[in-house]
Amino acid sequence: MSLQSLPGPDNIIIISLSLSQQSLPGPGNVIITSLCMSLQSLPGPANIIITSQSMSLQSLQGHVNIIITSLRMSLQSLSGPGYIIITSLSMSLQSLLGPGNIIIKSQSMSLQSLPGPDNIIIISLSLSQQSLPGPGNVIITSLSMSLQSLPGPANIIITSQSMSLQSLQGHVNIIITSLRMSLQS
Repeated sequence: MSLQSLPGPDNIIIISLSLSQQSLPGPGNVIITSLCMSLQSLPGPANIIITSQSMSLQSLQGHVNIIITSLRMSLQSLSGPGYIIITSLSMSLQSLLGPGNIIIKSQSMSLQSLPGPDNIIIISLSLSQQSLPGPGNVIITSLSMSLQSLPGPANIIITSQSMSLQSLQGHVNIIITSLRMSLQS
């Protein structure tokens, strides 16, 4: 399916192969696909995307965005106020600018920056993070985590095996680990 725009208030798209969409400016957008999806922008206030293989999005500017994927997802920017991302394999995000970002992950995640005020990341294998400049960062992981800096005022990190952190400049830093931890400063 190739659509130029869906300006209706409610857009529901169910597809099993591929979807290429230029814009979805409606207030409510629900997209369910099983193979691949390439979207240019999702400026609606509420966007729900469910996919089982790959998804490439340029921007998600809606007020509330819920993304559920089972293989991989590549997003350029998430600038809306609220993002909930659930994925089971890999995810590469450039930036998460919304005030509230919730990410639930089961294998690996690589994020460039999380500048939102509240970032919650739950992951079970590995997490590589460049910076978490938001005021409140909560990270829960069960295997390994490597973070470059945590300059937010409040950082809570819970891990069960290994953690390597470069710096913790936040006002309040709580770190709970059960095996080993290496901190630079």
